[in-house]
Amino acid sequence: MRILHTSDWHLGRTFHGRVLDDAHAVFADHLVELARTEAVDAVVVSGDVYDRAIPPTDSVRLLDETLRRLSDITRVILTPGNHDSARRLGFASDLLREGLTIRARIADVDRPVIVPGPDGGDGLYVYALPYLDPDAARETLPPLLADRLGEEPTDAARTTDPDADRTAPEGAGGHSEKTTGDPPETASDAPARRLPRSHEAVVSGEVGRVELVSMTTRGPSLPPLSYLEISGGQMRDQTVHFFDLLRWITGLEPVEVYVAGAALVDPAVAEVGDVDTSVAVLRLANGALVQIDSQRRIGYGYDERIEVNGSLRMVEAARHRTGFVNHYGPGELRTNGLDVGWFERVRSTYRKSLAAFVEALEHSAPVPAPLSDGLRAQVIAEAATQSLRTGRPVAIPDGL
Repeated sequence: MRILHTSDWHLGRTFHGRVLDDAHAVFADHLVELARTEAVDAVVVSGDVYDRAIPPTDSVRLLDETLRRLSDITRVILTPGNHDSARRLGFASDLLREGLTIRARIADVDRPVIVPGPDGGDGLYVYALPYLDPDAARETLPPLLADRLGEEPTDAARTTDPDADRTAPEGAGGHSEKTTGDPPETASDAPARRLPRSHEAVVSGEVGRVELVSMTTRGPSLPPLSYLEISGGQMRDQTVHFFDLLRWITGLEPVEVYVAGAALVDPAVAEVGDVDTSVAVLRLANGALVQIDSQRRIGYGYDERIEVNGSLRMVEAARHRTGFVNHYGPGELRTNGLDVGWFERVRSTYRKSLAAFVEALEHSAPVPAPLSDGLRAQVIAEAATQSLRTGRPVAIPDGL
C-alpha cells in the first residue's frame, strides 16, 4: 500500500507582508496530481493545515477545495496541529463525505481509521493523533486510558500539581495565567480533582460559547520617564501581554479595538506621549466583548485578574496572594496581600520559559511559544495604539 504523508501546510501564512495564497494553491495542485499519478491508497495530513486558529476566508476555501479534490481520488485522514483550532477543524467531522476523516477529539485517539486493502479487506489501521494540548490532554487522557484498560483512575489521573503542568508559556510576555495558573491550594482545602484553568475550561467547551472577557493588569509603580519615552507606549509595553493571553485563552482573534486612556499618575507621562491608565474594549471574531484595564501604578502590589464568562458558566483567575493565612484579632482581620512587584509575581513563569528555551536549543524540542503568537499580539497592540491616539475604534488587520 502507498501512503502519502504530509503536514504543516500553514494556509494563511504571510511572509514579509506577502500573502502566500498563490504558493499554497500551487502546492495543492501538486499534491492532488501526485496522489493521482502515484495511485496512493491514503493521504495522511498530520496537523497545522492552517497557520492560526482563525484562518482567513480564502484559506478555508482552499482547504475545502483541496480536500474535496483529494477525497475524490483517495482516502484522506487529517488531524489538527498546535496552530489549528481542533474544535473548528473537527466541526461536523462525523458528517463528512466518504473518503475524508478528520480526527480532532482526544477521546478518539484509540479508534483507528481503517483503510481498505487491495482485496477490499482491512488493509491498514491508522491511529490519527491530534495535537495533544497539555491543558486539555491532562484532564482527558488519564481517565480515558484507565477506562480502556479496565483500571481505576490513579491519584495522578485525578489531580495535577498546579506548578508542574506546563513547561513554558505559549505566547509573548510571561504572564502567570499561561504557566502557573490559579494560586496554589493548601493541603486542607485542595479538591480531589483540580479545577480546569481558564484556557482548559474554554478549549474543552466547559464554559460554552465565550461571551464576555474581563482582564486586569496593574503594576505597583510607575516606570521612570526615561523608560516610558522609549517603551513604545502602554499598549505595546504592558497591555500587549494581555492581548496575547486573550488569544491563547479563548482561541479567538480580536477583530476590533477601542482604547481610552489618560495620564492620571503623573502629568509628565502625557508629555512623553504616553498614558498610565487605560481601558481597552475589543470585539472578538465570534462577537464576544473584552475589557482590559491597565494601570502603571497602584498602591497595593502587583494585580492581575482574568474572568471568562461563557454561555454555560464563568471561570476566573483571581488575584494571586502571597499566602493564604488569615489572622483574626479583636475587631480586625489581617491577611496576606499581593506580590510587591512584577518580578516576584512572574518569577516561576520566567523559570519555565528559560527552561523551555534551553530545551529547544540543546535537544531540538518544540518551541511552545511560536513567533507568530508574539507578532500577532504586536499587530493588536499597534491597532490599540492607533485607537488611543485617534479616539476611534480601529479594525484589527488579518495576518502579521
